Amino acid sequence: KPRYFGFGTKYSSTDGTAVNAYWGHRNLFGGAETLRIDGQVSWFGGEPDAVPDADPFGYVLKATFTKPGIYTEDDDFLAEAAILREVTDAYVRDAVTFNAGVKRQISDALSVQVGVDFEQAYVEDTDGKRQDFVAGLPIDVVYDTTDSLLDPTRGIRSAVRVEPFAFLGEAGAGPVLARGQVSAYQSMDDRSRFILAGRVAGGSLIGADLSDVPPARRFYAGGGGSIRGYDFQSVSPRNDKGDIIGGLSYFEASAEMRIRITETIGLVPFVDMGAAFEDEMPDFSGLQYAAGLGLRYYTAIGPIRLDAAVPLNPRDDDTGYGIYVSIGQAF
Repeated sequence: KPRYFGFGTKYSSTDGTAVNAYWGHRNLFGGAETLRIDGQVSWFGGEPDAVPDADPFGYVLKATFTKPGIYTEDDDFLAEAAILREVTDAYVRDAVTFNAGVKRQISDALSVQVGVDFEQAYVEDTDGKRQDFVAGLPIDVVYDTTDSLLDPTRGIRSAVRVEPFAFLGEAGAGPVLARGQVSAYQSMDDRSRFILAGRVAGGSLIGADLSDVPPARRFYAGGGGSIRGYDFQSVSPRNDKGDIIGGLSYFEASAEMRIRITETIGLVPFVDMGAAFEDEMPDFSGLQYAAGLGLRYYTAIGPIRLDAAVPLNPRDDDTGYGIYVSIGQAF
């Protein structure tokens, strides 16, 4: 059937709450073109540290269009436009974004995409209000040999982006972003009841001063998709007032043992580590560590995830724990 719709929700004691819904069409003009409309509303759950008087309400309205086979059967055109309001402890951003590119499927596992990246944003952070324009040329390489999108039991999943910028806020032309992530999965038995999973990620922004880079384009660490047990973005550089300002590089690593107790119930002990750094290259000082235990309820569309984590080397202002609920594994 060409049309579909769905909805979801996410809760995190450190990241806030979000509810989303989407509608899509799989054959818009009769040539397998796809259109998907996504809407999301979020609630930060408190006052942002850097902008104490800001409204914690956020939203995203996004349209994604794909046209397959534009040159050969292996070449797809992709475009995405969005308007959004993002609320974090480091900044509040109102923005319009547009991304487009051509993706070539080189093999079943390997794809390369080259595109354009535009953003016009109005941001308020600890230094006040600013207006930033971004224009970049991202190159993405994805290699994926896993056997499942939401619950892999074997294989490798990696993604690398290199993006030179013609404009990057007050930094102007010349900066280059490079970041990558590799996840690996290995079943330890024939029935995949014990799965060892690991993830390593890192990135660097070269050729710009930190204060000139738009806050949303800096690197941050901490939170449910990063270092569980710490507040969202909290494992990041701060200014003299203690406000989060982000960094020019980051490093993260995670390890999980996914243990299936029954056909529908699983347990996942895990450890996370990482930090963002003010310099262009990670210096690995100030790394924060966390450990926790997750509960999985396996469904036909993937596992429902409940994770609880605590910092192993907490700082004075850390919350002390984090709870995360969503669909799909952590990575």
